Amino acid sequence: MATTIRILVRPPAAMAARRVTAQVKAALATTRWGDARAVHSAAVDAPDTSAARHDVLVEVESTERSADTYATHAHELVQLLYDTEQFLRVEADIATAAFDPAGRTITGPRPRAAAGSSDCSANAVAAAHDWALQAMNVPAALALMAPNRVGGRGVVVGHPDSGYSDHPMLGLNRLDLTRDRDVISNDDDARDPLRKPKTSIFNLLPNPGHGSSTASVLVGNGQGPAAGAFHGVANSATLVPIRATESVIQVFDSDVAKAVRWARQHGCHVVSMSLGGKGLFGLEDAIQEAVDEGMVVLAAAGNQVGFVTAPASYDNCLAVAATTSASKPWDGSSRGSQVDLSAPGACVWAALFDWKPTPPAFVLRQSDGTSYAVAHVAGVVALWIAHHGHDVLVARFGKGNVQAALLSLLRSPGVCRVPPQWDNKKWGRGIIDAAALLRAPLPAPHAFAGRRGAAPTPERDPIDRLAASLGRSRADVAKAVDRMLGAGASNDLALVRRFEGELAYHLADPVTRDTVIATGKGAAPAAPMVVHGASPQLRQRMGLSG
Repeated sequence: MATTIRILVRPPAAMAARRVTAQVKAALATTRWGDARAVHSAAVDAPDTSAARHDVLVEVESTERSADTYATHAHELVQLLYDTEQFLRVEADIATAAFDPAGRTITGPRPRAAAGSSDCSANAVAAAHDWALQAMNVPAALALMAPNRVGGRGVVVGHPDSGYSDHPMLGLNRLDLTRDRDVISNDDDARDPLRKPKTSIFNLLPNPGHGSSTASVLVGNGQGPAAGAFHGVANSATLVPIRATESVIQVFDSDVAKAVRWARQHGCHVVSMSLGGKGLFGLEDAIQEAVDEGMVVLAAAGNQVGFVTAPASYDNCLAVAATTSASKPWDGSSRGSQVDLSAPGACVWAALFDWKPTPPAFVLRQSDGTSYAVAHVAGVVALWIAHHGHDVLVARFGKGNVQAALLSLLRSPGVCRVPPQWDNKKWGRGIIDAAALLRAPLPAPHAFAGRRGAAPTPERDPIDRLAASLGRSRADVAKAVDRMLGAGASNDLALVRRFEGELAYHLADPVTRDTVIATGKGAAPAAPMVVHGASPQLRQRMGLSG
């Protein structure tokens, strides 16, 4: 059975995919890949004159079925393409489950066995279907809105995820199925196939139904007696489902980049991403293009790994951590300096599925994850945009400053609720208060210069980028780079940039990270390095055999 190795390349100028294919074939002609592999190339998205870059996704067919060898081959191909000196950037678009070897999800929800079970059952607050809306002061915010704007009416939210379903709690009347997209299959049907979760070596943590669950807390409109008071934050907004992933932690970032660009090209005002991974340069650029067009882009901080995962770790993306019904940080949430704010994410009621019958049964249950936290905040952002009007915000701040203006407000006193003993260095400015955000006067134009949301430096320091994506200090990452690439390598930024994608892949694995980065005073000498899926080029630099 053939698999596909995906490599994102950035030519020095706009280049037709067929020309990239020819260059790649020429580069591989004298290697072991020369005869046995088919090569295909395609633009990351449709031609778009507003895009600053023209990245091309190269697909190389492989018969490899071992996850580690698959990764080795992908990283080897990256180095072979760099050797041609024909491309500015090359990076393997390779999914990894190394963030959580125990098998827990990064950004995906953890469904509970039954509604109100575990610690939720003993909490009267969490038992109410609308407890999260109350915690964010959403009912008071809705009372502030004009009738023709209440509930986010007129605002369009792009939703890259696993697609949509007919779940009655989802709010099918809020979905725009004329603009939906499946970037995986490259067609206009974003319906989630809802296949029973089945793992494979390339999909260790499948999340069927995830898109329906996260969409339900964003725009849900519960139907039937079982729904009770259940509805989403912005249940009059429009949601454009974009099927971009089957596993919210094993993300092919080029698919997510396509999804973000689709949302931008089709009139979305907000992009909500309940997903995370190691990151890819093409996704960061796609987010920047969206921000430059006046959109607000948000992502889940991550689950069970501590540090903030990409794309939430990017400077141009708002990062959201999760809290409990007691307004305390959820212990499963990522945290760190990149977190902008927090929102309910534990014991959240959502549209879920019972996978025992075929087809799966629709249920309303409680679940945990920063997936829900970011969807909640995206809903509040939709209310804010509807309340003021997107055209008004653009006219006041300029297209590229809408997100920066919002962030300036979120950092203003009183807009986020700050519980006792809150650590804003880990959990952001507090828990979002929707009513306070809508009441807050808009800042003066240009009063937020230098805030997050400005365009990243094109050739940003790769050490800083790795440190941000791993939640570690620059000094720690520099030590790791020196150990992996050779003494003093951290001072050779061109070399680090060449291996950056592979370094991110390996250092995301806690086993590798812990053996490469010594922590704490008096830390023992670093243990023998453990790397899985390393390219021959990296193994040579590390002095590893095989």
